[in-house]
Amino acid sequence: MTNQPRVLVVDDEQNIRLTLNALLSRAGYAVTTAATGEEAVALFEREPFDLMLVDLQMPGMKGMEVVAKVREAGHDAIIIVLTGHGSLDSAIEGIRFGIFDYLLKTSDPNHILARVAAGLEERAARRRQSDLLDTIGAAVQELTGGRVATNPTFTPPHSSATPAPATSAEPAGRILTIGPLTLD
Repeated sequence: MTNQPRVLVVDDEQNIRLTLNALLSRAGYAVTTAATGEEAVALFEREPFDLMLVDLQMPGMKGMEVVAKVREAGHDAIIIVLTGHGSLDSAIEGIRFGIFDYLLKTSDPNHILARVAAGLEERAARRRQSDLLDTIGAAVQELTGGRVATNPTFTPPHSSATPAPATSAEPAGRILTIGPLTLD
């Protein structure tokens, strides 16, 4: 098993796929390519990827449709749009789907590599944060004898402190409030 970050390159233009494959492979990434949006979605169903570089304008399933399907399926891969047809509308749509970056195909290869590296660092930071929150949640469960549910408000029996209400605007399971202590 490899520790190399797994990158999926999705583009209908073979020369772009080959160029990005060579560039990213030389940089130490495990690269898989897909020529269509449908192929990319099928690959995501079979194996996890850390990052996806996706073109917007492809025959059949367009790049934003691929992004939408990947997100709907719950995949947490970092997504970078790499397009020759950039527009403000598509950039805004990409932001709504949580893309990490929006680059033109004419971008300098070193800039593409830098953005891929930054995206993978962001993903690693998110995973570390999630792991830490899981660890903290497990520790709180252990310390309180399991009396704390997801997104709890809990005041120890010998405390006179008024419990702080859990914040309903935050995603479930993300905020943990115990007395005056709130963990996000």
